[in-house]
Amino acid sequence: MTDLGNYKDAMDKYFEALDIRQNLFGNDHVAIAETFYSMGYTLLSQDSLDQALDCFEESLAIRKSQLGPDAKEVGVTLNMMGFLQAKRGELDDALPLLWGALRIRKLQEDHVKVSDTLKHIGDVHRKKQEHELAMECYKECLRIRQSELGDGHKKVADALVAMGNVQSEMELADEAMRCYQEGGSCWLQPVHCAVDLQ
Repeated sequence: MTDLGNYKDAMDKYFEALDIRQNLFGNDHVAIAETFYSMGYTLLSQDSLDQALDCFEESLAIRKSQLGPDAKEVGVTLNMMGFLQAKRGELDDALPLLWGALRIRKLQEDHVKVSDTLKHIGDVHRKKQEHELAMECYKECLRIRQSELGDGHKKVADALVAMGNVQSEMELADEAMRCYQEGGSCWLQPVHCAVDLQ
């Protein structure tokens, strides 16, 4: 089956699950939010960004209502929505969502997830050509990842490469090369964790 066929099959299953769950639990149950989130994630992977955003918004509303505004799941959804808005080029809409996710992740003391959201915020500032702000985010992201994961982790390399990209755009070639070289050495280490959008 082609990727498109798998995607259509997945979406059919989500709609079927959504119908069953709505009949069982009503429209405001966390299971409904979970289904909308999964649908949004699948739509995002297919670059159906407007539809994905609609699903994430549905999920967010239910999660806030049922779990409270500081719930981990609310942070996950805000992070994904901010990433999606940045992908759509809606940079000014992305930032408040990402800052909301960052606030919740700090409350939850989920340090690696904090670093992931900082990386996304840095990416938005970089796209806006706000290099100093991007570097602040990337440096804090790097500090957390080194502390939590060790110097040889691929997420550390990811932060170093991001810093190198900004320094390259700022025409700081020597600093950029140092970051790239340091980041490259991380890829030589054995790792067991993939970069995670959530």
